[in-house]
Amino acid sequence: MISANGIARMMRSAVSRLLGASFAGLCLCLGLTALANPAQAQASNKDIVVKGQAGKEQDNPKSTWKRAEADHVVVFSTGSDDELKRVTRNLELLHRLMARLYLHGAEPGEVMKLQVVLMDSQDRMEALGLRDLRSQQGPFPAPFASRSYYDPRENGEVLVIPRSEQMIDLNTSRRFSSDCEDRGAQEDGGDGMCGNIPRHPPIARPWEGLLSAAFAQHFLLTYLPAAYPRWYLDGMGELFSTLDVKHSGEFDYAVPPEGFKDVFKSYGYPKVAEILTGHYLQDPDAAQGWNPYGAWLVTYYFVFSKPKPERYAQFEHYMADIRRGVPQADAAAVFGDMQALQREIQSCGNRDIAYAHAEAQQPPVAEPLVTALSPAAGALLEAKIEQDSRLATGGSTEGWLLRVRDMAAQFPGDADVQLFAAAAECRGGQTDECLAGAERVLAKAPDDAEALTWKGVALTDRAMAGAEADRLERLATARGALVRAIALDDQATEPRIAYFLSFTKAGQPVPQGAMRGMVEAIRRVPAAPGPRLALGRELVREGQAEMARQVLNPVLFGAYDSPERSAARNLLSLADGSATIRR
Repeated sequence: MISANGIARMMRSAVSRLLGASFAGLCLCLGLTALANPAQAQASNKDIVVKGQAGKEQDNPKSTWKRAEADHVVVFSTGSDDELKRVTRNLELLHRLMARLYLHGAEPGEVMKLQVVLMDSQDRMEALGLRDLRSQQGPFPAPFASRSYYDPRENGEVLVIPRSEQMIDLNTSRRFSSDCEDRGAQEDGGDGMCGNIPRHPPIARPWEGLLSAAFAQHFLLTYLPAAYPRWYLDGMGELFSTLDVKHSGEFDYAVPPEGFKDVFKSYGYPKVAEILTGHYLQDPDAAQGWNPYGAWLVTYYFVFSKPKPERYAQFEHYMADIRRGVPQADAAAVFGDMQALQREIQSCGNRDIAYAHAEAQQPPVAEPLVTALSPAAGALLEAKIEQDSRLATGGSTEGWLLRVRDMAAQFPGDADVQLFAAAAECRGGQTDECLAGAERVLAKAPDDAEALTWKGVALTDRAMAGAEADRLERLATARGALVRAIALDDQATEPRIAYFLSFTKAGQPVPQGAMRGMVEAIRRVPAAPGPRLALGRELVREGQAEMARQVLNPVLFGAYDSPERSAARNLLSLADGSATIRR
């Protein structure tokens, strides 16, 4: 067992060289200061759904969906109350642990809370048609294929995962051949003994472990945003996937995954050279042997196993190069003899594995309160989950928008449903319908910040589509709605982003107040690529291409492809007058 303090030092050192200039430093470079909170502002952390309306709707039957909340996470599930409480509490414990290890993220309210949705089954999740537009795992072979959906959205991150185990079949041809050799069948000159080799039972990957892995990746992307190689994020997730919380409140972490040596016998060890160079991302053959267990091993070797000082220095150099945008193949040259490194990592996997232990944290995590959602909120939940996949660039939105309109008609008195419908109309390019929906909510609640936001978005788009002679006046009206929304909800990101975009859409210089608002939005949703791209575009327009690179670094060189990555590369290539930005 390794002490928690020792682990903390190793992990902080592993990350420290990744981060470069902090975002606070970037704000100073821009000449911007943090927005003061207006005295009249109300705290907000917009959940993916709300609890439901007071009054008549509360007499309706409850949805099967339930909600639990902790300081840094909101969890939705149709499972039992006890399970929902346990999962929420354990995620909050994991957050506290990582905040202590990395010295980031200890205070609630720094960023938008992660919204976790636990689906009943993999089939139910697949029926939603979710597309990983801004995150990818692996690629892993079919038995280990990703079962989670993660989307760093502009109004907060969403993580969806099924409440079902992933079963790993160990009876591969590789394992059969290995078992034959172990039993000496080949020495006897025949296959007789091979026919008697028993089959191996599958290994189960618990869904709560998969959830912990995804949560750990979210923590790094949110509280320590930087350019990470994908294998490293996969591996860091696996290191925390085996978090074991005791009844006493103590817990172990970085525990070896159950059956990991059996997995290596059945699927082989990862090809270290192919992984560190990133070649496996383009060549399926190079990815053979790469799976979550291999990701755990490679990352464990570098971060937890105390490799030789010269090897660890190479790792730090490699990670720093990647942060600067050096292609993985070039960065990996620092390791020298890859065959030697392969042997070291495999040897690490064959040794007894030390893990870390932490005492119970004080004060203990409060018991999460479980709330049953209203029928409207339950219907809204799944619609919000699939929103970005349905509105993806190039996709048809007509059928989905019709379903959203049907839902709005079914729950005419639910403000949250009406606001979601308005937002969907705006995002789907239906400005008039968006404005009408926002106005219906404002007729009953004139100070609803979200309704004012979508009114401002719709009015901005109307102004841009209308006569040029009226544009300035109409834009001023749109911005008035957005300024009111910001004043009413100083934590919401969407009105700040919309206010900023009201200038860039019009081709007008962005004032300092709007720049500050966008910086604040990025602080609140640091993993979301959209706000970074919007700010980067404006910085390039102002002739600050180097500052734009700092803002866009996680988008350009991070672990995941996204529509925003291609746009960011094109943006900076044009700014440079060349096409030199590559991965």
